[in-house]
Amino acid sequence: MTRFITLFLLIGLVSCNLYNSGSLEPESVTLQQSDPGSLVAQLIAASELTVATFIEDGRDKTDEFSGFRFDFRSDGTVIATRGEEIVSGTYRVFRDDGKTELSMWFPARFPFYELSDDWYFRSKDESRINFDDDDDRLVLEFL
Repeated sequence: MTRFITLFLLIGLVSCNLYNSGSLEPESVTLQQSDPGSLVAQLIAASELTVATFIEDGRDKTDEFSGFRFDFRSDGTVIATRGEEIVSGTYRVFRDDGKTELSMWFPARFPFYELSDDWYFRSKDESRINFDDDDDRLVLEFL
């Protein structure tokens, strides 16, 4: 019986060490871990972002946002500008069911109403922040 308990504990310790090393950590856990405050700070610090990818219902609609610069502000507003054209919306970042989400709302004006959604944070690198919602995808790129 003592051998069984020792073997069981040894297997448990080895499994914990492998899991904590990251080698067996599920991708979804890694992608879900993001502090909402940190994401807000990154959006605000970026000062201007562009839509690098926008796919809705399987259709690439990225070109609809060509030339727009998005400015996320600390008061919860997001301003999209292209030349003299200005579109104002709101945003908030929060955690729900263990997932960090970016919720944006724009007026019912084409094409911005299509961005009005809750976007699940997926990843960030030096140049982009990736979000999705079901099969829809939004990638914001730092300028």
